[in-house]
Amino acid sequence: MRLTSIAFVFASLIGCTHGVLDDGPPATFDTPADATAWTSASAPRLIFAVVLAYAAADANASLSGETCPAKAVSGTTTTFTGGCTDMKGRMWIGTASVVDEADRSGSYNYDGFGYTGPKECQGASYTTSLKVDGGMTMTSSGDVGTFDIDLEQEGTGVSDADCTTLHDTFAIQYTGTVRPTGVDANGDGDLDDDLYNGSGKVGSTLRGVASAKTENELISRATCQDEAASGTTTLEAGGHTMVIRYDGATDCDAESTVTWTYDGVDRGELSGVDCSAGRSGSASALLWIGAIVLAMRRRRRGATPR
Repeated sequence: MRLTSIAFVFASLIGCTHGVLDDGPPATFDTPADATAWTSASAPRLIFAVVLAYAAADANASLSGETCPAKAVSGTTTTFTGGCTDMKGRMWIGTASVVDEADRSGSYNYDGFGYTGPKECQGASYTTSLKVDGGMTMTSSGDVGTFDIDLEQEGTGVSDADCTTLHDTFAIQYTGTVRPTGVDANGDGDLDDDLYNGSGKVGSTLRGVASAKTENELISRATCQDEAASGTTTLEAGGHTMVIRYDGATDCDAESTVTWTYDGVDRGELSGVDCSAGRSGSASALLWIGAIVLAMRRRRRGATPR
């Protein structure tokens, strides 16, 4: 079933809930459903996951007449502050900020940030919630941008299919790199593609704990708009290994398919695995991921952040 609440896009439930990572049971990914869920543990999807709560607040701020959560800009820092109720009836709490410094550093920062609010499902009203702590730091050196994620997020979501309410806490500790590559086809001074690598530990109270490693996942908009062009993500837990292979360079399709193996055995294809946090909103995912990479590139060139 597909949960549309931000709190229940699987990749968005990431955090530094060390109890989940240290004490949770091993994840399982031997079925297509479980395997599809764990595809969200790739490097670019985890970056997008960090952005989701801030993006939700920023989108709210763009609505005419909306003042909650309150937005403030001071120098290179943009902050959203809760303690209010928005026009949709969501009560926002905590703070979220983005820092984009000229000294080649930047960060996403959350302090108890999120909301509690209503969601309609099949004629009835349910309560959803989101709370985020931690964040992501970004630095760059030469052509390589480095990101370090340590984030805690918990939430309650409602399934559109049958109105089931679920609560989950998801945790991640993850470090990786982004390197521009390819050609500069549009002549803007930047290479058009991005190569992602990263590794860390991911845990969920609903899905268990796994180690995750992405190797050379290539996001090439010129090659394929719907999925990663090449590379792999490997998940390990409980003595078992799942390997996801991205094949957009040779098999680009609107269904965003990847191939996968379980303990070395070919399991065919999984669909709906684009380079964002899910099929819905993939275009915005590319924009937000692109914004992060662009910020790293600006720092590399020593330009002033916008």
